[in-house]
Amino acid sequence: MHGFTIPLIGDVKAAEGLELLGDRIGIMAGLHQSVGPMDDLGAVRRSIHHMIREAGSGGRFIVGLSGFPDRTREQTRFAVECCREAGETMSGETCT
Repeated sequence: MHGFTIPLIGDVKAAEGLELLGDRIGIMAGLHQSVGPMDDLGAVRRSIHHMIREAGSGGRFIVGLSGFPDRTREQTRFAVECCREAGETMSGETCT
């Protein structure tokens, strides 16, 4: 399901969307929109970890990440690493 928008732009959070749509639909969230500006990397890390933790496990949540003109490669790599950290925390496994 790619038909709703999570904060900062919209008002439907990942966990809420998963609950409303039921267990037969997955949700794709655009990471660029959801983490806001990259000027506070600690806040970005917390935002990504919170979003992934809130979505929970079960494979119904897809984080969409791509390069954007207003982000450097380092910022994009940072966001990827934050996703991996959050995934490792959720699963207790190492992401590669």
